[in-house]
Amino acid sequence: MGWKFQQYLRTGFLRSRSSLGQALLMALCAVLAYLFAERVLGHPAPLFAATSALIALQFSSDLRTRRVLEVALGCTLGVAGGGLLTVLLGSGPVQSVAIVFVFVLLARFLDRGAVFATQMAIQAVLVSLHGATAERILDTSIDAAVGGGFALLFTALAPQWQHRHPHLAFTHVAGELAAVLRECGGAMRAGNPDLAWHALAIARRSQSTINESTAVLARSREAAALSPFRRRRSGLDAMIAAMAAMDLALRNSRVFARRLTYALNNVALTQPAAQALAVLLDRTAETVEELARTLGESDVERRAARLAEARAALARLAGELAPGGFGIETLEGQALVLVLRPLLVDLQQAAGANHSEAEKALPRITLPAAEAAPARRPA
Repeated sequence: MGWKFQQYLRTGFLRSRSSLGQALLMALCAVLAYLFAERVLGHPAPLFAATSALIALQFSSDLRTRRVLEVALGCTLGVAGGGLLTVLLGSGPVQSVAIVFVFVLLARFLDRGAVFATQMAIQAVLVSLHGATAERILDTSIDAAVGGGFALLFTALAPQWQHRHPHLAFTHVAGELAAVLRECGGAMRAGNPDLAWHALAIARRSQSTINESTAVLARSREAAALSPFRRRRSGLDAMIAAMAAMDLALRNSRVFARRLTYALNNVALTQPAAQALAVLLDRTAETVEELARTLGESDVERRAARLAEARAALARLAGELAPGGFGIETLEGQALVLVLRPLLVDLQQAAGANHSEAEKALPRITLPAAEAAPARRPA
């Protein structure tokens, strides 16, 4: 129990520390929206300005710009429409139920997003329960729009407190793949199929990391398109393309680990062959980690040069994947090398190579003459 509590405290501390920038942004945005509505527009107690700003900038994995727009529009429509119906129908529990019911259905009709529907309903119920006048409806509607507008402005112009998140997201995925490759190499050296099965478990578990990291990159690209202070769009586009290729590489690593389990169970690799193939896996893992560091390079020219080096290193590794290489003689062992070839193609594409270039780096597979050309039928 004590260990779990310590883990809980540590996780909470790390989560809070990573959210310092966003928490400061939310606090500034809410207060400034409130002050603007109060002192510039002259609205008394414009709480809707602060609340709509906070809701728009809430901690979420959704695409930020879309959420800000949904919240701003949902708050404004909820306040305006709820206030209008309150003026027409009066205030009270029955009227509030009817108003919220109507606005939830209207929100679902206008947009499928849950955030939009929730915000329309929340603002409508607040206005209907507290009563409203025509003047108050206009003020609160403007307050909600001010809060959403400030949130959108902060999203676009505030310094990027998550400027390292896209790179960290890719680094996490690259680390997962490197761990799988090294675990497979350790399984080969030990001749232990259980270690290969453990590598397969790591590869399967990595899909959630891929999904989360892809979402981070999508949010970052949207922010980069909106704000001039975000990292360059070209670097993000390269990282997103690399992430798609890395996803395929991880999927192929699962195929490789599963095939390796079978090969080790059937003693399909001699010790020298297993050692040689394990060395190649270790080298591949190191190149994958170097690729992650390269994509985090801020200087465009330096990043391009390092990517070219990574492509060359991966092409050299792919060039060693001849089925008859590594001293492997068994059919199961050669099949293991064949399964590794698509993974190296994916990694070359993650480094910026196109598919045809990546395939050309692989050794050609030639059939024996008797099998390559069918014998002629006798005349």
